[in-house]
Amino acid sequence: MNDFDVGENSVNLAIWYMNVPITIEEIKKHESRITKECRKYLIGKLCLQERALLKAGEKITEMQKRLGYEFGYSCNSMKNNATFAKAVELFYKYEPETASDFIAGKAGISCRNIVKLAKKLPKKKKRGRPKFKPSILPHMSIKNIPPYDPDSEAMSLVLTIPSWNSTIESVFMNAVLHKVSKPTRSRLTKELIRLTDTAETMIILLREK
Repeated sequence: MNDFDVGENSVNLAIWYMNVPITIEEIKKHESRITKECRKYLIGKLCLQERALLKAGEKITEMQKRLGYEFGYSCNSMKNNATFAKAVELFYKYEPETASDFIAGKAGISCRNIVKLAKKLPKKKKRGRPKFKPSILPHMSIKNIPPYDPDSEAMSLVLTIPSWNSTIESVFMNAVLHKVSKPTRSRLTKELIRLTDTAETMIILLREK
C-alpha cells in the first residue's frame, strides 16, 4: 500500500524552500510528486530569487522568459507565478493553516483568487497569529467562494479570442500597412510576436496528456 501523501509533501517542500534557495533542477525533481499549487509556488519563488540576483545586463523579462522556457510558461505567466508566491508567503505569516491548505490543493480556490484574498490581509503583523475578521473579507471568505471551476478561465479565452482575431483581421484588411510609421510597426510586431509565443506555449500545455 502506498502511503505517500502528495499534499503533505507539497506543504513540507513549500515551507522548506521558503527560506532556502531553489534551483530549476530541484523543482523538476519534485514536480511529479507535488500539487500544481506547490509547483506554481516553487516556480514563482525561483523567479523572485532570480530577480534579486539578475545576471549583469539581463532584463527582468529576459530572466522570466529564460525560466519560463524550462517550465512551459510565458513571461507574463512567470510574473503571475511570482505574484502567487508572494501571496502564499503573506498567508503563511497570518494564516499558516490556510496557506497550507492552498499548497496542498485542499482549499478549492484558484491561484488568482488566492492572490485576491492576500490583498485583503492586514498590512501590519500583530502579536501571535492573527485571525481573519469578518470586516476584512466581507465578500471573499473561503466558505463563500464558489467551488473552483477548472474550465472557467479557459472558457474566458474561448469567448474572447474571436474578438481579437476580428480586430487583427480588420487592421490587416483596412490599414495601409506600408504607410505605418516605423515606431508603430515595431511595437505592433513586438506585441504580435509576444502573443504568438504565449499562444504556442498554451497549445503545447493543452496537448499534454
